[in-house]
Amino acid sequence: MKKVTIYLVVGMLSVSLQGFSQQAVDWDTLWEKYNQNYSGSLFDVFTAEEIQILRDHLIPFNTTPTRSGLEVRLYGPENVSANFGWIDTNDPSLVHIVNSSGTNDFDGAGAISAPSSKIGHALDNGGDFFEINLETGVYSKTGSVTPPSGENFTGLEFHPQSGVLFGISTDGETNTSHLSMIDPQTLSVTPIGNTGLMLPICLGIDGNGNFYTVDVDDDMLYGINPSNGMATAIGNINFDANFGQGMAWDPSTSTLFLTALNYTILDGELRTVNTSTGATTLVGLIDPGATRQMAWAGVRKPALSVGESAWKQLRMGPNPSSGDLALNSSLPIDEIRIY
Repeated sequence: MKKVTIYLVVGMLSVSLQGFSQQAVDWDTLWEKYNQNYSGSLFDVFTAEEIQILRDHLIPFNTTPTRSGLEVRLYGPENVSANFGWIDTNDPSLVHIVNSSGTNDFDGAGAISAPSSKIGHALDNGGDFFEINLETGVYSKTGSVTPPSGENFTGLEFHPQSGVLFGISTDGETNTSHLSMIDPQTLSVTPIGNTGLMLPICLGIDGNGNFYTVDVDDDMLYGINPSNGMATAIGNINFDANFGQGMAWDPSTSTLFLTALNYTILDGELRTVNTSTGATTLVGLIDPGATRQMAWAGVRKPALSVGESAWKQLRMGPNPSSGDLALNSSLPIDEIRIY
């Protein structure tokens, strides 16, 4: 199991233990819980009071967004508020709620088959399988899935070429976790092989069909062999990950995104993943300070459409053009994006 070492905390604790002894929360017990690994919801382990106490004694973190460009939406559950919605990958600070989450248990694994799809799929910790209307956020239970014995699915992803749905599962206690194929219609599970990992918490597949996961036990990015399930270490993700995480590949920017629960600050983050080194780069906090936890994410591109009446008011020329382009409209133009 990984060891959590935070040097700043040690110095602060020496001057703060007396204050903690007067509180209802027992610091030794709280710190012991903090040094464990978990796979589900943060609030299944800590109360809001305990999270605030831990935050007050953890290292400050830079939360400045680093991306800008075309809008790419990551859809998924926000498990703390039990809602379903999306975040913009350029600025994840706002969670756009579509509807309440419809799972019966922790909404820990899910995927969208393609960026143009209007349907997502989710699997909760109780094994219930759901189809989600992404536009309305309505969950429809289609049945139950049985993972390999003693395990729980923590990640789902569709293969971009074959369309096959894959899942990764773990028992969270031994180096036993499996890569499996799941049929969304029959809900049958076909195990492929043991990854040998302790706590793989998500599943991502890039445009070339390469499989990835993050193990929160050692904070490493791993490649997964889709033929036998075996894991190969790529590199450290350079932050302390714990609890449910999510992965999603954006084909338009060739970017692997990670919706992360950063254990150092006890808050949700959006990160990009370097699939060659394992290193992750912070994009920004998901609703900063609100302890948001998106345990799965799927890419969906917003429709690029304009109403017919608006088109009739717009004049553009010359078309085609290799130089200047003039636009005139009798309606106010708030923003122009060229794709």
